[in-house]
Amino acid sequence: MKKSTYVGLDVHKNSIHVAFSSTETGECSSLGGVPNDLTRLLAKLEPLGDPSEVQVCYQAGPTGYGLCRELRQLGYDCQVVAPAKTPVIASDRVKTDRRDALKLARFLATGHLTFIRIPTPEEEALRDLIRAREDLKIKETNSKRQLNSMMLRHGRIFKDGKALWTKKHMEWVERQQFEFEASNEAMRSYIREVRRYAKCIEDLDRRIEAISETLERADLVHALRAFKGIKTLTAATIVAEIGDLKRFPSAGKFASFLGLTPSEQSSGETRHRGRITKAGNRRVRRMLVEAAWAYWRSPHVSRELLARSKGVSDSVREITWKTQVRLHRRLNALRYRHMSAKKALIAVTRELACAIWTVGQEESLQH
Repeated sequence: MKKSTYVGLDVHKNSIHVAFSSTETGECSSLGGVPNDLTRLLAKLEPLGDPSEVQVCYQAGPTGYGLCRELRQLGYDCQVVAPAKTPVIASDRVKTDRRDALKLARFLATGHLTFIRIPTPEEEALRDLIRAREDLKIKETNSKRQLNSMMLRHGRIFKDGKALWTKKHMEWVERQQFEFEASNEAMRSYIREVRRYAKCIEDLDRRIEAISETLERADLVHALRAFKGIKTLTAATIVAEIGDLKRFPSAGKFASFLGLTPSEQSSGETRHRGRITKAGNRRVRRMLVEAAWAYWRSPHVSRELLARSKGVSDSVREITWKTQVRLHRRLNALRYRHMSAKKALIAVTRELACAIWTVGQEESLQH
């Protein structure tokens, strides 16, 4: 339904600047700033008319989606705008809260803004847990790097195998002794940090596994686990970050959302395609690239994959098996054409994303 008033909000931690554009009067004006408080904001919005006639928007940012949910409950049509897709005026060299709010109000009235999907509170909670795990993984990696650097500084090089951070490698690290006790204490401190982060990550993995079983789309999580290279963490991330895959009209649109389509610069008869755009959700894109590594190996159904696929419908099993065969064949074909392994991997990641979209369109995911 067409609205009569369009409101742009420039939202910050402590303040909100309000501007509006009216289709009836053609007026576009700033209403000034208010503290970041719902009651004070509603006092600004009330003179603009009935909530059913007012559309509100603000850009996605660190303040989250709470304000949008509260306004929707009060009857306002509130949307969150994708900042990367907001039009930019090249000649505009002045940036203030007032100007940002006015710009949002104008673009909202003319239909030039792109909105993002608001996750459900359940999905957002799972996102928080997955991102907490991601932060811990970064800290664990840094701790391992610091410990490994210390070993290298003292000429302690692990030669009993190539793989680091295995049980054998950690036992070797713990057997090291240095001349001065200060170095020994530093080493023990690094070891404690590595083990502490590993334990926290293991605990979070169990919680993510348990919570995934209680999700509204637990059936989709279970179905995605039938893909080779996709376990609970990746499947849960896709569901938490993307939501319903049926909202994408085609597999190409889904791949584009993940930034897996090539960039292009074309003019006249000249057409040039470059690297992938890397637009959209980087977490899901990164996890799918990691999952695509599994398709270098020959197609087969391991015991672990068979256990993960238990209860999945025959149509989903057929899609996942065809994906195994196609992606493995595709990787070999690209390597035969002397394409670098990295480029070949990105190419099949796009096809893996398209296969995931296909599973998301299935009406029945389980027996």
